[in-house]
Amino acid sequence: MQPFPAFRKIAHTLLIVVAGTVFLGCHEAKPTAGTNSSNNPPPSSETHLFNAEAYQSLDGASGLTLISPDECELHAQSTILLCKYNRTPDALRVVTPTSHVIYFRFVEEGIQDNDGRILLSKKEYDQARTRELAVRVLEDLKIIDAASDRWAIVHNARTGDPIPVKELADFLVPGKPLSRSCKNGEALDSLGNPIIIKGADSLPNLSRRTFDHFSSIVPPSFWSPYTVDQN
Repeated sequence: MQPFPAFRKIAHTLLIVVAGTVFLGCHEAKPTAGTNSSNNPPPSSETHLFNAEAYQSLDGASGLTLISPDECELHAQSTILLCKYNRTPDALRVVTPTSHVIYFRFVEEGIQDNDGRILLSKKEYDQARTRELAVRVLEDLKIIDAASDRWAIVHNARTGDPIPVKELADFLVPGKPLSRSCKNGEALDSLGNPIIIKGADSLPNLSRRTFDHFSSIVPPSFWSPYTVDQN
């Protein structure tokens, strides 16, 4: 049976349309170099990549984090506020959700708020924490030095007499890391490296590993009167 004439006419028309579409597609003009084929404007050559920045207090209780080119998170204790900001050559202008404006001025350490409080940049924060740890290690040396002197007095020791490290624990605050390490037979500083105890009437020495750890942050004179172990 032959198809209805009307159906054959429709099929013939569709075939012509499809063939024409394929032909045009094969000969579609390609955009030349430097030509924008869409209606969107070309990207600006002045577009800058956003670099996240974070500032915080030394105790970590407060801080400011830039999370986009115009938004930041302002946090204090456990409260975090999503704020708007814009940057000027010498400050960050932050607008809180209640429209309160805070200026954070750029300083060497990071940024400083309206009340003079400083939030440290990541680099400064890391260095400050390292210096803080160095101060604790120096305090460890002083504590071991004083405990050694008290041990020498109690035991009527002579210069150079060896000091049993475990016995120093009796002259230290119980429960503290330094006291616990001495009870185990080795005085460890806050970095976990051994403090070298030379003997009665001799200053304890800083370990080479601890000295090297802090060498880029604190000068050798920082440890005076203590010196680094040469063995």
